[in-house]
Amino acid sequence: MQEIAATQKALLAKAAGLVKPGGRICYSTCSIQRRENQDVREFLLENRQFELVHEELILPSAKPFDHDGAYVALLTRSS
Repeated sequence: MQEIAATQKALLAKAAGLVKPGGRICYSTCSIQRRENQDVREFLLENRQFELVHEELILPSAKPFDHDGAYVALLTRSS
């Protein structure tokens, strides 16, 4: 899990360097693990030019559709 979380954090940092002001990042994982998804909060603390627009934790379910859990966060760059 630590290696996956480190990879996700590095990908988020790389994407942030490519986003212009007004641009967005959609950070999404196919995991409900807190360790993997808390990097968004850490990223926002370290990168004040980004703000969280929306986030959602999707829990596993068999109804109405059979699916695993996931996490998504939409970030916007202000400057």
